[in-house]
Amino acid sequence: MGYSFRNYYLVFDNLDQHISDDESNVLCVAATGGTVKKRKLYTDSDEARYTPHCFLVITSREPKFKRDDLVSRLLLFDTQKINNPISRSTLFGSLLVN
Repeated sequence: MGYSFRNYYLVFDNLDQHISDDESNVLCVAATGGTVKKRKLYTDSDEARYTPHCFLVITSREPKFKRDDLVSRLLLFDTQKINNPISRSTLFGSLLVN
């Protein structure tokens, strides 16, 4: 029997170092809607299948992903440093007005 996790926002922050092949596989599975198989806890041979249903976010200053199939599934956004930050109250105030 598989377990399904839905509507989560999963963030891997500062993923700047090389990631293992197993970690790359899990990220690719999450991006394509596949399942992850693991040994069921407290058993010797039972298998549990997990289907990740989440919005996956990876932040990195210098990404070092090796696999082309993982990189091809990413939406890349270049951002710049905020030089003149505005307060939260100002931001939320403009949201309420508009």
